[in-house]
Amino acid sequence: MKKIFCVLLALITVLSLVTACADSDPNPEEATPDGKSTEETTSKEVIFEESTVEETVPSGTESGAAGSSAQTDTEEETTEEETTRGEGSIEPPRAVPLVLDGFSCVTIVYPNEYKDCEINVANDLASVIQELSGVLPTVMSDAASPDETKLEILIGDTNRTHSMLVSEALKPGQLAIQMAGGSLMINGSLGDTLYYALEFVKEQLQVQAFAAEGMLVLPETAMYLGYVPMLREEFFTVDSLNASGVYECGDQCYMLLFEKATSSTMYHYLDILTGSGMVEKEAPRTVLDNTNNLYSTYFDETVMATVFYTDHNKQLRVMLEPVAKNGYYSYVNENTEKVCEPLFMQVGIGEHRGMCYIFRFSNGEFFVYDGGFDDAEKDYSSLQNCQRIVSLLRQHAPDPNDIHIAGWLITHPHIDHIGALVYFCNNYADDETITLETVLINIPSDFVADQDTSSTGLSKKMRYYRQILEKVVETGTVLHKTHAGQVLQFGDATLEILYTHEMRMPQTLYGSNNLSIVSRMTLEGQTFLITGDTHTYSNKVMEPMYQGQLKCDFYQTPHHGDGPSTNTLAKVANPTWVLWPCAQDRYDSASQKSHNDFFFSSASNVKSMFVSDVQTQIFNLPFDGTNYTVIQNTTIK
Repeated sequence: MKKIFCVLLALITVLSLVTACADSDPNPEEATPDGKSTEETTSKEVIFEESTVEETVPSGTESGAAGSSAQTDTEEETTEEETTRGEGSIEPPRAVPLVLDGFSCVTIVYPNEYKDCEINVANDLASVIQELSGVLPTVMSDAASPDETKLEILIGDTNRTHSMLVSEALKPGQLAIQMAGGSLMINGSLGDTLYYALEFVKEQLQVQAFAAEGMLVLPETAMYLGYVPMLREEFFTVDSLNASGVYECGDQCYMLLFEKATSSTMYHYLDILTGSGMVEKEAPRTVLDNTNNLYSTYFDETVMATVFYTDHNKQLRVMLEPVAKNGYYSYVNENTEKVCEPLFMQVGIGEHRGMCYIFRFSNGEFFVYDGGFDDAEKDYSSLQNCQRIVSLLRQHAPDPNDIHIAGWLITHPHIDHIGALVYFCNNYADDETITLETVLINIPSDFVADQDTSSTGLSKKMRYYRQILEKVVETGTVLHKTHAGQVLQFGDATLEILYTHEMRMPQTLYGSNNLSIVSRMTLEGQTFLITGDTHTYSNKVMEPMYQGQLKCDFYQTPHHGDGPSTNTLAKVANPTWVLWPCAQDRYDSASQKSHNDFFFSSASNVKSMFVSDVQTQIFNLPFDGTNYTVIQNTTIK
C-alpha cells in the first residue's frame, strides 16, 4: 500500500507542478549548465518528457569537431508533432519527484557489468537523496527485476534500450540528464563527465528542489543534453583545424588536441579565447630555451584554459577546467627574505622502494617531493616515513613551531610515493604548527586510470586519494592540478613542470608509472631533475619535446633505478650527481643492469652516486661534492 500511495502522490504532485509551470512565464535569463541563457541554449536543453529515439540521441560532431555543438537533430521532425497538439494539450511535466511524503519514488539502477564511475555515482546519488530528504532509495544493478511502482534512474550504460542508445551516441565531453522510455537517465561520455553530471544534479537538488520535509523534487533545470560547460562551441576550431579529440584529464579537466598546428595556430587560438571573454593570465612564453615550445594561460570567472604548443610534433593542446575546482594558475611566493642557508635532503625510505626529497629555501620554507609510504599501513608502520619528514622539518625550520611547507608535489599516486601525504592528511592536517600551502598533483580521470594494464583498481585508489586530500583542503591548502609548461616561483627557487600525463594523449596509459610528473627545481644556481617513476613510454614523449634541453646537476634515477630505458633520459640530462631512491641492495642489483650503463660510461659527467637506503643525506647548497652530512634513520618516539 505504501508503494501505491507513493506513486499516486507522485502523480498528483507532478500534475500540480505542470499547472504551476504552465501558468508561469519562463525567465529568459535563467542559467543553464553551460552558463548561457535559456534563449541561447534552447537547442541544447532537453525538457522532461517521453522522447522518441531520435530525440534522445545527441548530435554534433565526431569527438572534437564542434559543428552545431549538442543540438538535437529534430527541429524539422518535431513540426508535425507540434501541429497535432491542440490548444488544450497537456504540457510535459517540469520536475521529477524523488521522495514524497517520506517515501522513495525512485530506484537507482547501475549496469551489472559496471565501471567504477557508474556504481560510485549510483551510490553517491542515493546518499545525496538520503542527506536531503532522510530517505534512502534502493540501488540495484540492471540484472535485477524492475520495480514497476517506481521511476528508474538509470546511471551510465545500463541494458535499458534508451540508455544504450544515448550511451552510444554521446561524444567525449557530453553528458545527458533526461527522461526517455519512462526512465530518468544520467549519463556521461567517459568517466569524469558522469561525475560532473552527478555534481550538477546535486547542485540542482540543493538549490532548487522542494524544501519540504519528506519531499525531494528534481527541477526541470537539471534536464540537459550537451557538452560540459568547459567545452564551449567556439573552442573546438581554430583556423581550418578541428580538434581531433576530447580527452578527460581528471578533476573535470578536458583536453582538446589539434594536430598539424603551428606557432601561429596557438596565437590565433589565444585570440579565440579573448573573443570568448577570457583574459590573459600568463603571456605566451617559450618552454625551455631553444625548443620553440609555447605556453600560455587564460581564464574567466568559470573556466581556465592552459594552452601548450609543442613544435617537434606540431600539436596544440588546450586544457580546459573549472576555475572553482582547479583554478590555481601559477605560483609566485614573494617571501624572498633570506633567513637561512638553502638545503636539499634525500630521505631514506628504508628497505622498501619509495622516494622522498625535501628542499629548504633561504626564506625558511620547505618543498617536499612524494614522501614514501603511509605510516598507518601495517606493513610499513616501522618505516615512519611521514613522521620522519615532520621530524626533519622541525629540526631544520627557523622556528620549529611555525613550519611552512610551500609545496608538496606528488609525482604519481602510488602508495610508495603518495602514502606519506595520506598519513599527513589524516594526522597533521589540524596541526597548528604546520602550514601546508599547496599540494601539486595530477590525478587522472577514471577513463585514463582504467587504461592501466599493469595493475587493477587504480580508479578506486584515485577516488580514495581525492577524498583524503579534502582533509587538508578544508584547512586552507590549495590543490594545484599541475600541467606541463607551468613555471612556479617559491622564494629563491624555480620549479618547472616538464611532463604530465596529458602529454601522452591520445596514446594509451599502459602502466600508471607513466602518470609521473617530471619537473626541474632550480635553487642556488643548481638544477634538480626529479623524474618519479617515469617510464619508457613517457620518456619517448618528453625527450624529443625538449630537444636536449634537460641538462641538470642532480638527477633522480627513474623508478628507483629499475628502469626501463633509463639510459635515454640520462644521456639527455647528463648529470653531475645521481640520486638513487632505493635500498642499498636494490642499488647493487640495478646498477648492474644495462639500462643504467650510461652512468658508468666515459661519456657521462657523473662524479658521485647517492643511495637513500636507511639514511638521510643533507646537502648544503650550492653543493661542491663534499659539503653534505649523513644521518642514519632511527626510531621516532
